[in-house]
Amino acid sequence: MTDPCPLCGDRHADPVSSVPYVEVWQTLADEIGRAVPEDLRNRYTPAENADLVQCETCGLQYFGKMNAGGPDFYEFLSGPGDYYFESNKWEFRRTARLLDRSSSVLDVGCGNGSFLREVAPAVKRAVGIDTNRFGVQRLVDEGLEAQCVTVEQFATDHAGAFDVVCMFQVIEHLDDVSPFVLAAARCARSGGTVLISVPNRERARLGGLDPFDFPPHHVSRWAARDLEQLGRRLHLDVVEVVAQRRTPGSVGRAAPRLLRHLAARPRQRSAGRSTTMPSGPRPSIAERIRRFGYEHTMLARYRAR
Repeated sequence: MTDPCPLCGDRHADPVSSVPYVEVWQTLADEIGRAVPEDLRNRYTPAENADLVQCETCGLQYFGKMNAGGPDFYEFLSGPGDYYFESNKWEFRRTARLLDRSSSVLDVGCGNGSFLREVAPAVKRAVGIDTNRFGVQRLVDEGLEAQCVTVEQFATDHAGAFDVVCMFQVIEHLDDVSPFVLAAARCARSGGTVLISVPNRERARLGGLDPFDFPPHHVSRWAARDLEQLGRRLHLDVVEVVAQRRTPGSVGRAAPRLLRHLAARPRQRSAGRSTTMPSGPRPSIAERIRRFGYEHTMLARYRAR
């Protein structure tokens, strides 16, 4: 028995892997170059270990004792230097191809507004919403249309108001996905487009522990079939689920890491650190090569009814 699955709500799940939270916090501090305040660490450490499990009912992988980060955690991450945000995401480019001068676009969880800045000059209307009040204020000060509001609050007054509704790298942060996505989808007109991007859990994980793929940042890990199932559960028509692929150039740059990846053995418990590798049989060489072909992200496109 675990915390409820963020996708289907079931509490029965099988263990996948386990990592001490002390390791997650230390790696995060090393990654961003500043210490994580003690009050945040205490608030967002629900157990000794971050235990990844797989739901027996729907197959989603999630953390069995989750404590999803709130606005205070993301205000900390988006602090000095805007380290946390990326301005040139693969899903931004794919989405921009779907838009024209007549499009109205809602970006749910807009962060620092990189997507809004990119598309606002080329569409009829671009709106961003987020619960990070400092980030939203910066966007307003720049002249972009943004609101500090929950998606549930926003949907109350904006049902059917947008041609395209985007949720980029958002749902993997949520301990209950369906109410959030349903509220966002209500903002799309009938026949409109709903887009959701997530990290691809089937990508090769190179370079050691990624602290951003653990709570309180990510509380679930998604595969293509999970995004398809999400659409069916919420009565959204699945148009496509596409995975970001490595280009020839990126494969060449990553070849040395691929060789290390294929030769790697699971890290053994040492000096208080536990394995970050999944439990169970090691993937075959063919499977490891297949996963290496994936970059970070998947993008699902749905049609609102």
